[in-house]
Amino acid sequence: MRRSAFYWAFANPVLVHNPLTSLSKVVVVRDTAGKFSGMISITGDATCRPGVPIELIAISQGSVKGKCLRSCYEEKVLRRSRYADPRGFHALYDRVGRWVGIEDKISREDGHNYQVIAEGYYEESLDLPEYADDQEYHFYNVLWVQRGENDVAYRADCGRVLADAWEKSHLENIKIALG
Repeated sequence: MRRSAFYWAFANPVLVHNPLTSLSKVVVVRDTAGKFSGMISITGDATCRPGVPIELIAISQGSVKGKCLRSCYEEKVLRRSRYADPRGFHALYDRVGRWVGIEDKISREDGHNYQVIAEGYYEESLDLPEYADDQEYHFYNVLWVQRGENDVAYRADCGRVLADAWEKSHLENIKIALG
């Protein structure tokens, strides 16, 4: 048995220049009251329609310190979106080419300048959680599933939902057949 819940998915903050544009899109997950609940990384061509809930299935639990949570890809994208600081930025990379930081100044030298934009339907504003460096944050790793023939569930994508938000939602125990 897995626990599942339905959430609303809004806003696809998307980077608009290479090479960060080759990374996944980020979808904000909100509960039915409109409160920020988590994020999903869109790695394929899955889409969601405004006003139509998506089905999420918890596959595991996790926890992380706020400092580490803020450094993950999805959080960095979200924090440079319309919901926090929509200004353009210069991306900083480590020696192996991983995106590790942001400078507010735009550089004319290497071309690694970006801006996060929202695609599709999105809210004008969203209250985002603030993460304290040394505080532990709990979450559920989730699969976004879409139903096919004979009610078989297919993975659309994956993400995480904050534990408090997940546990307050209307959860159901279900049997699921993944295709």
